[in-house]
Amino acid sequence: GYTTEELIFEWVNKTKDRVQFSDDLELPEFVTPPNISTENRVVKYLTGNYSYLIATFYLNRKSGFYLIQTYIPSILIVILSWVSFWIDVRAVPARISLGLLTVLSMTTQSSGALGQLPRVSYI
Repeated sequence: GYTTEELIFEWVNKTKDRVQFSDDLELPEFVTPPNISTENRVVKYLTGNYSYLIATFYLNRKSGFYLIQTYIPSILIVILSWVSFWIDVRAVPARISLGLLTVLSMTTQSSGALGQLPRVSYI
């Protein structure tokens, strides 16, 4: 890198809207951030001072996607598992089939949900 004696980073636009998102940008799982904070900084090392820029914005996750893809199907599978309480006690094959169906459905639902999560170390 270059020291501040050779190069200083600065935002071109001095107004509040230094970083902007395109109006055509649409993130299916997130709401476009309304506020973006920017700043210039200089860090001091033994080799010299170095300037850098920071842009900070926070994304808000849309809950509708997860509601439709994960929560509602899981609720319906749990309700389906309760049907086995109304089936006659002597109808063993039907009760076992319903139990296995709900376990397999929840397993498939869980693996599908995990496949949509980002690959990070804390999950």
